Amino acid sequence: MARARKKKEEIQYTINMALPHESNARLAAYKAKKPSSQKPMKMCIRCKQVLPLTAFYSNKGNREGKFTDIYCKECAQKMCKDKESVKKYFWDNNRLWKEVVWEKAQDKAEVALSANTGYLDKRITNEQRARKLEKETALKCLT
Repeated sequence: MARARKKKEEIQYTINMALPHESNARLAAYKAKKPSSQKPMKMCIRCKQVLPLTAFYSNKGNREGKFTDIYCKECAQKMCKDKESVKKYFWDNNRLWKEVVWEKAQDKAEVALSANTGYLDKRITNEQRARKLEKETALKCLT
């Protein structure tokens, strides 16, 4: 708190010294402009875009990069299509892989797909249904 107050006083002093001849309206307008609160940003390793931290999945185990994964959510969803790609994703992001993670995600995916008429359609084969379940399970592992 003391640092913020001191910094504010320094800025106020600088404004007063730099703009003594300016009109009060101009000075008031300058003071009203608050420095924009910059959102923390990070670069995705895969797509090389600089994005806000909200565009990354959180990862409490990753000490570097402000507790987020190295891939943005969009890239993570593109690359995680099956169990092996999810294992690689976990490895890249220093996450601990356990089979329980996959099993819990599979339960969540089954619940999510139970309301999907395309998944429950009798015309699709069991193989297609299994692929849909695996893809949905991979996405549920990320969250």
